[in-house]
Amino acid sequence: MISLRDLVIAVITVGASSALAETTSYGSFQHNSDLPSVLFLMSEIQDRDSFELRRAMRDQSIDLVVTASPGGSLYEGLQIAAILHDNNVGTYVPMGASCESACATVFLGGQHRLVIGELGVHQFYSGGPDADGAVRKDIATAATQYTTADIIGIMNEFDTPPFVYEKMFGTTDIYYFKAAEKQLLNRSEADIAGSDRVAEVDAYLSTNPKVLDRLPNLTDPAPAEAPAAATPPNLPPLPTMEEASAILLASVNADWSLPNDQALPRLATYYAPFVDFYGNPFTHAEVMTEKEDFASRWPVRSYRVEPGSFKVKCSSEGCVVDAVIAWLAASPARGAKASGRSTWSLWLTDIDGSLKIVRENGATLERN
Repeated sequence: MISLRDLVIAVITVGASSALAETTSYGSFQHNSDLPSVLFLMSEIQDRDSFELRRAMRDQSIDLVVTASPGGSLYEGLQIAAILHDNNVGTYVPMGASCESACATVFLGGQHRLVIGELGVHQFYSGGPDADGAVRKDIATAATQYTTADIIGIMNEFDTPPFVYEKMFGTTDIYYFKAAEKQLLNRSEADIAGSDRVAEVDAYLSTNPKVLDRLPNLTDPAPAEAPAAATPPNLPPLPTMEEASAILLASVNADWSLPNDQALPRLATYYAPFVDFYGNPFTHAEVMTEKEDFASRWPVRSYRVEPGSFKVKCSSEGCVVDAVIAWLAASPARGAKASGRSTWSLWLTDIDGSLKIVRENGATLERN
């Protein structure tokens, strides 16, 4: 079977022009004149890289970013991801490349996403002053910028699959997504995989393989400045009950925003056998009947947690979660559309090792 790389080499040759190519640096981004609409993110993400990205996008007409960085600043990664998402820029991890930690956040911000190489995530640590390593220090800094719920809220804007959060909050070492998982991470895969831009990037890398040399080998030990450790000193293991509650809240809203055939089966997994549902004792089946009726009336939905609105209080009995949800619901068949903001309160209890919703309540703040 002919690989994509072999195919593009057969029809595109950039080697002849490489001697005349000009490379321009924009912070951690590189722009090569042979690929005028592409930026390469190959080195560690640094402070002010989001500013440098905006500068690059003013100078060049960028529609694709090759994400192959070992990580770096979580705060900058989130800013970069939001910029790419808002400007309809795609992201691509090519074969032979590796995108880890904050780089994975950047990848997920792409309006069009395609990962063929390696994509890895790990926990956000609550680093203390004695925490060693650039990644852990950055995460401690990022914690002053965003709460866990805010980070999830931002990433929900990128249609991040819920299983990503499970790996982010449950993996001390870097977790590399498997082939089947990568398929779920891709977005508008047919559009980006079949585009001339991806073919141009593959052809460029085939004649300039050293572009990827700076990336660490996946089998190599961690760099000396950030030694690997099963349990880093002074860093509590994650996820905590509070963070597990944040993950559940984000996941419920993300899943409820999916088409009905996907949303309803996923939603069923979040509820306990018996639920106090807006003041009424409901069985699990009765809760799902309510959800199915609503989904039938409003088959198009978008639900997200407003940044900064998330609150959680946990005890030995479980957690109480409060948030403000911005929502939109539509029924194309009926020509109906509504939007607004609502409070949402969930009571969560551990049942057989998983948090389940045992009480749900809320009220509409505004409706348009």
